[in-house]
Amino acid sequence: MLLCFFMKTIRISFISMRENLQQEESSLYLRIVMTMTLSFIFVLISILITNPVPSEGWLRTVFVIFLLTIQSPFVFLLIGSLADNRDEGLALSAIYGIFLITVPLGMLLHHPWNYLAFFSPLYWIGWTWIEYSAIESLEYGIIAIILTSVSILIFFRHFIRKNSH
Repeated sequence: MLLCFFMKTIRISFISMRENLQQEESSLYLRIVMTMTLSFIFVLISILITNPVPSEGWLRTVFVIFLLTIQSPFVFLLIGSLADNRDEGLALSAIYGIFLITVPLGMLLHHPWNYLAFFSPLYWIGWTWIEYSAIESLEYGIIAIILTSVSILIFFRHFIRKNSH
């Protein structure tokens, strides 16, 4: 009888643990969707106000807005999965500045120095937007999607493992 009681207690604790993990995952998904929504709104507003590349059509602009929007979960998961406290989060935010710096440096530096910027999805998003050829623009966008998606998957798995203990 005592063994049965312990087995039920263990089962109930596992069920509650599973429910807590499901709630944490749904909370994580909600946070990611919220960051993407806010990113989309702010990028759209800034593009409408500044019109940075007036010669490009609306379809390419929407594609670039999508590419910039998927950067928000990358940043969210980068900081959330690697930082243990506020100071580490601020340091990682500063390190993310390296990704931002690669855009002008990669476009201003000549061959072979521009290869240093190839690791940044933002570099490829910049080329997606300013490239005249639609096919090359699509290729650059696909490279940015692949780099961002792989990074998001890696950080997501690390974030889940880190917070499941």
